[in-house]
Amino acid sequence: MSLDELLKRYDVDLSTLPAAPANPADHEVRTRITTKPLQPCAVCGQDSATVRVLITDHGPRWLDLCWDHGWTVAEPSPQMPTTTEGILADLREVITELAAKTGTKASLKLWTDKAGWQDEHHG
Repeated sequence: MSLDELLKRYDVDLSTLPAAPANPADHEVRTRITTKPLQPCAVCGQDSATVRVLITDHGPRWLDLCWDHGWTVAEPSPQMPTTTEGILADLREVITELAAKTGTKASLKLWTDKAGWQDEHHG
């Protein structure tokens, strides 16, 4: 789900979000997500676990989200694989490099709940 879809689905009023610096320093973000009491999630009111700054018509605003709503709108990095096959391909590459650098043998075995051990790879 996109961030816009989440905000629309839960009718989040951006004007009620707390004012934020346009480009907060890392320590400001860390402080916001670690200082007790934790900020409430803008969607559900639970303790927040993530925060971002939205540039709105009302100026920059903090958007605090709980773990679940934060992950709902998390987007993978453009370089990250998003399929099991892509993740396994990356792991195979790392195993092969590790084995070559260390002169040892390394292996990867994937366990799935449905099929048991799958996709054994040796570097």
